This record gives sequence, C-alpha cells and structure tokens, in this order.
Amino acid sequence: MARRPDGAAIKCPRNRGNSNEAGSAELERRVSGGYGRVPVSDWLAHPFTLLVAGAVLSSLVIPALTRRWQNHQKELELKTSLVAEITEVVTSLVMAVQFAEVGATSQSQEDFDTAYREWETGSAVIASKLHAYFPGTAVAHEWAGLARLTSNFYAATGMGDRKQQYLRDLLGELRSAGPALDSDAAADIAGLESLGVSAYRREWAECKAHVLARKDAIVRRVLDSRSAL
Repeated sequence: MARRPDGAAIKCPRNRGNSNEAGSAELERRVSGGYGRVPVSDWLAHPFTLLVAGAVLSSLVIPALTRRWQNHQKELELKTSLVAEITEVVTSLVMAVQFAEVGATSQSQEDFDTAYREWETGSAVIASKLHAYFPGTAVAHEWAGLARLTSNFYAATGMGDRKQQYLRDLLGELRSAGPALDSDAAADIAGLESLGVSAYRREWAECKAHVLARKDAIVRRVLDSRSAL
C-alpha cells in the first residue's frame, strides 16, 4: 500500500471508475432511450412549426372557408331573387284576373292583356332559371304545372257561357294536384256560402286560393333545394 511522507497510508477512492461508467450509461439512456426527446409542446411552440402552420392556414384552410361562405351567399342571393320573381309574376296575374272578374274600372282591357304578356314572359324566364340552377330536382317540373294551371285560371275569364264548367273542371284538377288548403283558407272559402255568395264565386275563390297555395309550396321547395352553384 502506498504511504505519504509522514508514513500514513494513502487510500485510493473506491468505485471511481464504476461511477464514471454509470454516469455515461445514464446519459446514453437519456439520449437514446427517450429521456432526451423534445416534448410535443416544445415542437408546437417552435417558430418553424408555427410558420408552417400559419402557411397551411393561409394557403388552404382560410381560402376554403372563404369560398364556402361566398358560395353560400351566392346561393342565398339566387334563391331570394327567384322567390321574389315567382311571387311577383303569380300574384300579379292573379290580381289582374280578380280585377277583371269584379269589373274594376281601374283596369282596362289593355292593362289585362299586358298583365298576361308579362306573365308569359316572366314564367318562361323562371322556368329557364329553375332548369339551370336546380337540375335533377322536381322544382322545374312543379313550376311547369303551376304555370299551366295559372294560365288556365286566367283563361277562365274569357270563357263566356262555358266559364262556370271550365272553372269547375280547373278546380277539380287543382284539388287533386295539391297541396291542400290550410285551415284558415279553407275556413274562408266555407264562410262564403253563409254570406250568400254564389257557387261560381265560391269556386272561383277556391281556385285562386289553390293557385296561391301551390305558389307558396314551390317557394318552399326552392328554398329547401340545393342549387348547382
């Protein structure tokens, strides 16, 4: 055993080599065994990760959301415009027919003829739009049916002696084609008899109610259908 100059024995440190080896092994385990992995939160907070995420959002996600919102706005504008056109052309002709039926002096024959020409033009334009924007749906077909029945409702005015039978036949078709009148409209029609209104006037009023009810049904179908935009 080695001794110091004063004769005391020099003690060698024990396990110094083993301690170094243990430290190296621990370090290796930390690096290769998982202790040295960067936490996910550090990756997410890294500037490069944030830069890539921002690029994805600005180039893909935000434009896709913007296009979707713009398409929704365009579809809403299209439907709003079509609903307004349908309501205007049908209601305008029905009112013109009503003025003619009661002999309103505020409407001339020329006004009546003009109303029908505008109806024919407007209904044809609407049919084209429905075919273009709602392909594969029943909207255009339903509009064609309403346009034909509305034109027949107008034609009844000039039927002379055959007017009542013509109107009765039209009423039967309107009833079978549907939709059924709501409770308020049905009650109004039923109340006409108690007021002493003639059978012809009651049938005419019911025809008018059915035309407007069918118009409302098509308006709902347009709003509920998916367009081709």
